[in-house]
Formats: sequence, C-alpha cells, structure tokens
Amino acid sequence: GGGCLDFGTYICMTCSGIHREFQHKCKGISMSKWTPEEVANIEKHGNDKARAIYMAKWSADDFPIPEGGDKDKIRRFIELKYIKKKW
Repeated sequence: GGGCLDFGTYICMTCSGIHREFQHKCKGISMSKWTPEEVANIEKHGNDKARAIYMAKWSADDFPIPEGGDKDKIRRFIELKYIKKKW
C-alpha cells in the first residue's frame, strides 16, 4: 500500500498506480522516505475525511465501488471521485 499525498489518503498499490496516471503524488509505505510533513498530512486528512468530501453525495446506484482487479472501473471511479468531483 501507499499514500496519495494530494488527498492525504492511504491507498492500495493498484490505486497508487492509477493515481499516478492522473499526476497525483503517491508514495509507497515501505520503500519510500516520508517527511514529517507528509506523515502529518496523511494523519490530518485520512480516508474518512476524503470520503466525506469526495463521496458526500455518492450512491452505489451512481457507480458501485469497483472490484479490486478491475483497473478500468477503478480508473473511472478515481476520475469521477477526485478529478470530476461528481459526488
């Protein structure tokens, strides 16, 4: 896993690769050096806060959370969630 510094979230390796396609800054947990500021950013924001912001109006009827192996659907979900801010 890793962290997406742009959104202060913890993400899996699949999502990390896709976030990088969108030019989002990501770092691995075990192989990267983290600055104290980057750690503080993840701790301050986190997945729950990101979900409250970027999925506040989300419904599974709009776009179900994709399965882990479906990179095309994951890519589209990330685009709708973070780029287009659909919800």
